[in-house]
Amino acid sequence: MKSAFEIMSCLFTCILLPFVITAQPFKLGGQIFDKTRVPVENATIIILAEKKGTQQKVLQADRLGRFHYATIAGDYRIQVSAIGYEDTMFHVLLHKDIDTIVIHLQNMPGMLSEVAVTGKRMLIERKADKTIVNVDASVLSVGNNALEILEQSPGVKVDNGNILLKGKPGITIFIDDKPAYLQGADLADFLQSLPATVLDKIEIMTNPPAQYDAAGTGGIINIKLKKGKIKGINGNVLLEHTQGKYGRSSQGINMNIRQNKLNLNLNLNNYNGTGFSEITTERKYDVSSDHAMTLLRQNSFMKVRNNRILIKAGVDYFASKKVVYGGVFSYLNNERKALTTLDGSQYYKNTNDSTLIGSNRQTGNTANIVANAYYKYLYDSLGRELLIDADYIRYKTENDFQNSSRLKAAMFNTGVGELYAGNVLSAIDIYTLKGDYNYPFNSQSKLAVGYKFSYANTINDAVYKIDDDTSHQRMYQSANRFTYKETIHAAYASYNVEKKRITMQLGLRAEYMFTHSMAIKDSGISTEYLRLFPTIFVGYKLNEQASQSLHFTYGRRIERPGYTDVNPFPVPQSRYSQRVGNPNLQPQLSDNFELNYLVKNTFTAGLFYSHIKNGMDETYTIQGSMLTYTTSNISTKKIYGASIDMSWTITKWWTVNPVILFTHTATGTILNGQPVSNKGNNVDISIIQQYSLSHGWNAEMNAGYTSKQVYPQYEQAPVCYIHAGISKKFAKDKWIIKLNVRDVFYSRVDQQNYTNMYAMSGYTLRRWDTRNITIAVGYKFNKGKKIQQVKNNSNAEESRRLKE
Repeated sequence: MKSAFEIMSCLFTCILLPFVITAQPFKLGGQIFDKTRVPVENATIIILAEKKGTQQKVLQADRLGRFHYATIAGDYRIQVSAIGYEDTMFHVLLHKDIDTIVIHLQNMPGMLSEVAVTGKRMLIERKADKTIVNVDASVLSVGNNALEILEQSPGVKVDNGNILLKGKPGITIFIDDKPAYLQGADLADFLQSLPATVLDKIEIMTNPPAQYDAAGTGGIINIKLKKGKIKGINGNVLLEHTQGKYGRSSQGINMNIRQNKLNLNLNLNNYNGTGFSEITTERKYDVSSDHAMTLLRQNSFMKVRNNRILIKAGVDYFASKKVVYGGVFSYLNNERKALTTLDGSQYYKNTNDSTLIGSNRQTGNTANIVANAYYKYLYDSLGRELLIDADYIRYKTENDFQNSSRLKAAMFNTGVGELYAGNVLSAIDIYTLKGDYNYPFNSQSKLAVGYKFSYANTINDAVYKIDDDTSHQRMYQSANRFTYKETIHAAYASYNVEKKRITMQLGLRAEYMFTHSMAIKDSGISTEYLRLFPTIFVGYKLNEQASQSLHFTYGRRIERPGYTDVNPFPVPQSRYSQRVGNPNLQPQLSDNFELNYLVKNTFTAGLFYSHIKNGMDETYTIQGSMLTYTTSNISTKKIYGASIDMSWTITKWWTVNPVILFTHTATGTILNGQPVSNKGNNVDISIIQQYSLSHGWNAEMNAGYTSKQVYPQYEQAPVCYIHAGISKKFAKDKWIIKLNVRDVFYSRVDQQNYTNMYAMSGYTLRRWDTRNITIAVGYKFNKGKKIQQVKNNSNAEESRRLKE
């Protein structure tokens, strides 16, 4: 490990030295107050060269009213402006460091203590390093959850609960810059438990910089929850009711209290509702094979009741001009009750055909706790700062199920009855500690370094049993306990430099990982490795106004196995299917290249390519009549494509946001001793149309189509949908009513068609309560002074890998 870090140090020295050796300019900075000596947040500072009369730099004050800049000696004019205040301008003759300027702004004549800002928030913001979706800017957000909002975001696709970003799996999900620590079905369930009412915005990063953990071969999606931006007491209340085949309702409140040095925020949401899903499965077995069964048809109907509560509380304390500290606590609890009825038919070669009738009752409870504490120290006005973060995360889920079934021959009235029951308990505790240090050399260059330690301990306990419900004899029983422990040390360095029209970021991250997994009566399996992950970002402004630019990014990333993916014990799913972990599963590595052309905030066109080694995918094997699911390493996977994303304002009241994404996927491996390959193209088209009508009325329509998507052993069938909604604000925009209809034509269907399966073909089709209508009533309250949004510069590096 010592030699690896020495190599990393040498690499950084060679890469960064040419940029670091620059002349040190003079510091220019200060602090902005109102007439009562309260700091003015987010004020705009424009620095102009006196002789040329040209704009030198536009800055934005932080939450304490501070600003900083570094430039060469000279005569400058400085203009300061903020909402609700008169503009102020003064001269500065810079020939030494001047970073203690104090500016007092005067209130505009006739301004009230509460200032209303009536600008419309853009639905989609396009930046060089990420795409931002502002959730509240969409009428269709009401009645939705985080997973449904994601599938309407640019470049994001949701296939049967799997999240893809530009055709790539392995997406790392963050909540408020903190990892969700979930994967697969557990991640989908968690995102469905987050109502859109608590979401502020979604940040999409296809090639994150070195400050972020290297986990997630597909990129990072950061979901920001709402946080108050107004001094005093303020917030909003939203009541929703959604009616599909069944009804569900949600009540939520977001509140913020900001007074002097203290800022408190609280999110509460309660959800009660019922949904359903219908699943049809058909498997055809090759008559020339040694399988006794030739055909299996099965239909099931699941009715699910969920009761969820979400509590999130945060505090920020501005101890001084240089010190800020605080913390966040969140608790999510979900109680789930499901009743499934099923019927099926089995056909055989040399014996009587049979039917299967059954019912499955399942109860479950999931609890997720996140506790965070942070400390931030600002050294100077130039922006030198230290941030320390500590987190504790606990995720616990328990499921009990009881499945009664009766299998009988088609020509007889009697049959064999079975009672299949089980209890599955999973718990994970995660501890993290990280530090980030930012050192600006000047306004054009900056160095960032950091270190992170994380430790995870996972315990899975399961008991399964099958009884003959006629003779009450035990036919099968098994119990297993699987533990998994993981330790990660990571260090990174990132250098940013801006020279005229060129912006460059060079980063390198080193991660050392040690894991140990152990099952009952097993000595355990340990793995240990150290890997380096370089990142490169180069931007070029095509004109002086920077309205057009080119951006190239490269990054190497890793996707580690889910915490339960390596559990070797079989987990029965039904009478004819089971899931088995793979203790020999290796992490997948990817090299990702991307080239984008940006026009202001209205148009992005891009090309991308990813080469994935040891790609992890779900694979299937047949043993008798049993279908076994497992996660395997696919030898190679190549993904490339192109995308176009734009906002087109046709008139003042009509805006169109079309997104077109083309991807080509090719996979190849060896399964069951046979070569398996699959490749194909996918086209994803979505068009969001927004209508800003008069008298507070707004409307929106979202149409989407996704063509066939290929995987190693199945193909996802095409999908299309149309959503529509309308809203009305009144009483000085304090009240709002929203109405939307999802999946108007009930066309949203998930279907997987099996391919490359030994001696078997078929499909699985799922429909659920996608067509529904939602009505929502919201009320905003505030008592204080409106301020502009504060930029959040926090970084988060953790990943999620807990999987069902």
